[in-house]
Amino acid sequence: MIAILAFCFIPLADASGSQNDKCLQCHGNPELSIERDGKTKSLFVDLEAFEHSVHSFSSCVSCHPGSDTFPHGETVRMDRSKVADSCITCHPAQTEEYKMSLHSKGIATCTDCHGGAHTIQKESQLPISQQLQNHVETCGQCHQGRVLQSYQESFHGIGVYLGGTQVPSCVSCHGAHAALGPDDPASPVAVANIPQTCSACHEDSPANMAAGTEHFLLEREGPGKPMFYTYKFFTWLTIITITLLIIHIELELFRRFRDAK
Repeated sequence: MIAILAFCFIPLADASGSQNDKCLQCHGNPELSIERDGKTKSLFVDLEAFEHSVHSFSSCVSCHPGSDTFPHGETVRMDRSKVADSCITCHPAQTEEYKMSLHSKGIATCTDCHGGAHTIQKESQLPISQQLQNHVETCGQCHQGRVLQSYQESFHGIGVYLGGTQVPSCVSCHGAHAALGPDDPASPVAVANIPQTCSACHEDSPANMAAGTEHFLLEREGPGKPMFYTYKFFTWLTIITITLLIIHIELELFRRFRDAK
């Protein structure tokens, strides 16, 4: 079932060092893998990357209960559906929020957003601008196409791209662990809650702020139609104005050249 080199068949009870050292006798091997559902899954753990992660203080068995015996049983198997159950041990509040969110419906797990479990970094150590950009990149892994493109082309998205620190990212409006759809009354982007959500940055947001449309593209039809034609109008206004200005300058230079002769 598991492709393990011969040296891995060492009873854990006889191994020296900490529990993690025992685990790395096998999982420190880059070639360690498992065949499941016709796919090869690597079981290698990069010790250097793990030691620089936010979880470097914890033992392997704290996230993989049952792995202290060898050979491991099926209880150690970490399916997508079990990731949150492992994280709840240390992150109960965040996990409870996650279980109420849309992401918990088999859409995304903790490691999908936070990165590999063995390499998760502490985001608070990064500059605010980098944190916001990470939010967009993380959400953009799944929310591609119209959603991502419309945000990147918006005032908010451009502000994040330029390194702004007081600009809303995806999680600023939609929430992180408790991300809910717009049809859920508890969602921060539900129509009734949008003014309150926007007021986090825009003080005294009027009630009609909810009448606006987010995630629109500049297209001839649809919610972006008014902005599309406004953009086209000012684009051509600028082109015509500059063209007439150049013609005016050339005529003025021609007149002065003629008068000089």
